[in-house]
Amino acid sequence: DESVVAAISKKAMDEVLDLADALSRSSQGATIFRGEFLSPLSQNYTRVYSYGDGFTLEDEPLEKLSALGNAYLSSTSEGRRVCASNIGVVIKTGQTSHLGSFVVVDHGGGILTWYCNLSDFNVREGDVVAKGEIIGKSGELMLVDGDGFLLLFSVKGTFVDPSLILGKEIYVQ
Repeated sequence: DESVVAAISKKAMDEVLDLADALSRSSQGATIFRGEFLSPLSQNYTRVYSYGDGFTLEDEPLEKLSALGNAYLSSTSEGRRVCASNIGVVIKTGQTSHLGSFVVVDHGGGILTWYCNLSDFNVREGDVVAKGEIIGKSGELMLVDGDGFLLLFSVKGTFVDPSLILGKEIYVQ
């Protein structure tokens, strides 16, 4: 039924956007990150789809979904480790049917990184993580076959293209 599929995808999007909005309100005001944001590509991962790529549900052109972030596929057994892209504070951990197991790290200045589709994570809310510190292990990607994870960035509650942040020095005003 087309209406059921559309309702599921709208519900999924609403859930993620509501969570982003709630977390942005609790975000650190002060900037705490330093230096460039580490890219998963330097950690034995391959990008398999990028922010803005379109998908359809159930191989039917019923409703097109746009990727809110980048998905990374593990290219070696060493790539199973998922590392923090920069220093920050873990502000949310959890699991949803749409994000899988996830960890959200607040870098201050309204910048949050979301590590989704993890098979396991070893951080708790309130933990301070260092750039490059292992926060969990990659899991099964939802939209493609393989072991990997989904990386999202939100700035003040709005999801942005990770390529605008990864590998760059960010200045917050």
